[in-house]
Amino acid sequence: MKKFNFDLRHLKALIAVIDTGSFSAAAEQLSQTQSAVSQLISSIENNLNTQLLDRSKRPIRPTLAGHELYEFGSKFITESKRAEERIHALDNHQIMRLRIGMIDSLVGVIGLDLFQFLEPKVNHVSLSTGLAPSLLEKLKLGDLDIILTMNHLEPLRNITITPILTEKYLAITPKSWPEQSIKSLCNNQNYISYTSSSPTGSQTLDWFKWRKLNPTTRFESSRADTVLELIDAGLGWTLATPVFLAHNMALLDNIRVMPLPEPGLSRSLAIATRGHELESFSLLLADEMKSTIANKFDGFLTESWKLL
Repeated sequence: MKKFNFDLRHLKALIAVIDTGSFSAAAEQLSQTQSAVSQLISSIENNLNTQLLDRSKRPIRPTLAGHELYEFGSKFITESKRAEERIHALDNHQIMRLRIGMIDSLVGVIGLDLFQFLEPKVNHVSLSTGLAPSLLEKLKLGDLDIILTMNHLEPLRNITITPILTEKYLAITPKSWPEQSIKSLCNNQNYISYTSSSPTGSQTLDWFKWRKLNPTTRFESSRADTVLELIDAGLGWTLATPVFLAHNMALLDNIRVMPLPEPGLSRSLAIATRGHELESFSLLLADEMKSTIANKFDGFLTESWKLL
């Protein structure tokens, strides 16, 4: 099969002739001579071995092949302009469009802060939320450009991980309850679990199994704010991290926070991108999000949150 041997100049010339209906008008539009435009059209016709313009008519009209290449060329030039804009924007530390995903447990804590951080840096932001596995799949498929997620993943080909922070899980109980050991809580109180289909739910339930503990799960929810409200109402206890607590800081006065027995349990939050795309931006975003989360807890839980 013969290879195409033309570039944007040829496509622009063809489109200009079809749009204006003449070589002279196209030459004026492109700031070229009529002879140069004619040579570009002849070159592309010779290369494709087909006639693209019906020169017998006035205004000049495209042949069927010319119309097909006109449609393709118009789309190609539009995309090339977008690519050029994105490249220039990146050179100026400005991103034209960013499709970002965030796990549900982070949305209520840093969602607004994220938009405020991105506003001067990105022309258009699209935010998707959900569980870590579904966001990762969208990232791999190219439906998302970057995700803020739990770093519980095994190394994946062409996925780059930029750490944000590591935080400890804590036992969270109503303050009205007497202080108890984890074993006593498992044996005597209702446990509020995160849904087992979520990474947080499976991680915490696995920790109980590893410790040979069997909490009585009475309630199960995928929402951190719901779990906190149930604890505030005295309906149970849970394992959670400071980021989960940040969903409702007003409840901190009504709950008791206890460290887990060593070696305890922790989770890591990270930014994931494809390959080395947005690598420098990911480092910048990771620093900003870590600082944002830390500021929300300034003066709270400083002893319990040693790994921030």
